[in-house]
Amino acid sequence: MYGGVVISTQPSDLGGCGLSVEVAHEFHGHSIVTRYCHLDTLAVQPGQQLSGGETLGTLGSSCVSTGPHLHFELMVDGTHVDPQDWLGNNTKGWL
Repeated sequence: MYGGVVISTQPSDLGGCGLSVEVAHEFHGHSIVTRYCHLDTLAVQPGQQLSGGETLGTLGSSCVSTGPHLHFELMVDGTHVDPQDWLGNNTKGWL
């Protein structure tokens, strides 16, 4: 799952997610979507092809948040999963 395509950017509240980016990936036959929430600024746009390690935006505290941080979500074949199960300790190459 190195790189992917930006499928959406949300400028406002998305279930408390604030300014966010969603990226679609394919990995060993699985449809993967990663979501990055509470951003301050965006550096990508929908339809943009990405390589691993590219900047999606800057860290922020948009919407319902107690301070600057990145809220990260991982969906596999449409189901939210624990990112740790997929990422482990090796995040090199992931967005």
